[in-house]
Amino acid sequence: MKTLPSALETHYGLDATTLAILVKITRRDGEIFGFTSHDHPLIYSGLTYFTGPAAPSLSDLKRETGLAPSNAEVDGSFNDDVTVDDAEAELWSGAIVDVYRANWRNMANGVELMAHGELGEITHDGRKYKVEMMGRAHKLGRIVTRHRLPSCDADLGDARCGVDIEALAMNVTVISVTSNREFTVDLGSPVVDDYFTYGRVTWLTGLNVDREMEIKSQTAAGVFVLQLGMKRSIQVGDTLRIYPGCNKLHKTGLGEYLGDCKIKFDNVVNFRGFSEIPGIDKMLKPAGL
Repeated sequence: MKTLPSALETHYGLDATTLAILVKITRRDGEIFGFTSHDHPLIYSGLTYFTGPAAPSLSDLKRETGLAPSNAEVDGSFNDDVTVDDAEAELWSGAIVDVYRANWRNMANGVELMAHGELGEITHDGRKYKVEMMGRAHKLGRIVTRHRLPSCDADLGDARCGVDIEALAMNVTVISVTSNREFTVDLGSPVVDDYFTYGRVTWLTGLNVDREMEIKSQTAAGVFVLQLGMKRSIQVGDTLRIYPGCNKLHKTGLGEYLGDCKIKFDNVVNFRGFSEIPGIDKMLKPAGL
């Protein structure tokens, strides 16, 4: 059962109340923002909750019974705090949201926690944005168990993989551009085809600085194709850090032990897949064959 601060509960019992909504957003990078429905900024627990036309608004909070997730919609206009660049860098996606109700005439009354959740993927038109706030129960729909698959379920370079990916990364410079998805870099030293395929790039300079994207393919000549085009133009002279990729296989479709885990990284000891599990072809094979 919810427990309210006694002073706030007393205020709720008055014939006329002075209530305001506070929205606290904690981004994944640790930045904390406060917004309020009141017409003046409010301060609670050391955080200033700002207001104004650029402050985000919260739709009616939809509360469900049982284990169905509660949700609401947050929308607003971009400003100095909520920028297009941060939205495209997905800094707001997954941010933790706390929604409070308070007596704006006396913030010392304390607050009532109305909702707690996290932000989904943000959509925008360059001026205004919209994002869904998902309640705690939405996590119950996530799959948290391991899948028994032929491919490895670790990420290249993480603790379960153990490969020192930083030691294998390279800083390179763009020497020609075909599109925001395809470009050529100076690799400096010979690199075989597809060494960086399934890896990622991090832009160090240029209009896409600090952004990342997965690599779809790479040639020995230094031609890179990304999984998706970058939001901003790639220019000759841009520098980036490229990380090798892994197809996460030990055993190929031909039944040979020629996957990247063995051939490229010699890391079979940390392989997290199940390459010997029979496939559907074995299950459907006629008896005696």
